[in-house]
Amino acid sequence: MNSKAIKRQLLAAIAMVLVAAIALGSSTYAWFANNDMVTATGLKATAQSGASALLIANNDSSITDKSFKTSVELTTDAKKLAPVSTIDGQDFYWTSGNNVNGVGDAIKDEYTLYNADSMSTFPTGAVPYIEYDLLLKATLSEANPINLTALTLDYDNGTIEKDEENAFRVAFFVSDKKDSVESAKGAQTTLKSIMNSQNTTTNFTAGKAVSATNALDTVQVPGVAAQVTNSVTAGKDCYYRVIVRLWIEGEDITCTNTVFNPLTGTWACGLKFETTGTAVTNYTAGGDQPQPTQPTV
Repeated sequence: MNSKAIKRQLLAAIAMVLVAAIALGSSTYAWFANNDMVTATGLKATAQSGASALLIANNDSSITDKSFKTSVELTTDAKKLAPVSTIDGQDFYWTSGNNVNGVGDAIKDEYTLYNADSMSTFPTGAVPYIEYDLLLKATLSEANPINLTALTLDYDNGTIEKDEENAFRVAFFVSDKKDSVESAKGAQTTLKSIMNSQNTTTNFTAGKAVSATNALDTVQVPGVAAQVTNSVTAGKDCYYRVIVRLWIEGEDITCTNTVFNPLTGTWACGLKFETTGTAVTNYTAGGDQPQPTQPTV
């Protein structure tokens, strides 16, 4: 065999290897190279206080002191989530499904801020995140903290499984203490933590997410993660507004076609808020008449 024939065979072999590599890589691209959306059908969240000294309610225009309970179920219509990226849970950026590579990153740092001006080019019918808006009411005799003690994300497709991939992210915002339901309803909230179901920010590409239309930056994770307050005002009703945002983080290395394309079931997000101490006034679920004071857990 002459040298030209050997060279042609070698080049053909190299070409076949490259084609195989491209075919393999195309199934693992982040940012859903072949599918810009995943449908979250029947997504819901349940938040529990676990104690009558700490009550919870959906934040809406009709809420009163009688609306608070020891637990609530939050529901939202089925929504299509397109992968986005954010460092602070407030400004969300997205990129074309063609602008991806196989290691959980965009080929070029070219992103678009999700806002009214960019919605026409955002994947049709999709949203960047799902949001839940809550109010917490604490009536403690002691100046104790309130913590978010559990965050779970389960996938139910006949069999409930934990979220092991962690591309789903949760941003947790809390307001300062307010003295009434009315003042808490529209209170300004600030970021407390960005986390996944393991309460970490692992799996971001190089620990980064998108902070501008052409730049990656460090994800903002405040020092005291998932704490509503480090000290309620003892002997007084204290109200806190809590906002929870759930999205699929495109700059996570697990945000891939192979992970999300097959999913057709229901995602459920569970939250649990807890405190310890003695209730000033112990209310039953739904804000019924006060009952004798008792310890809470």
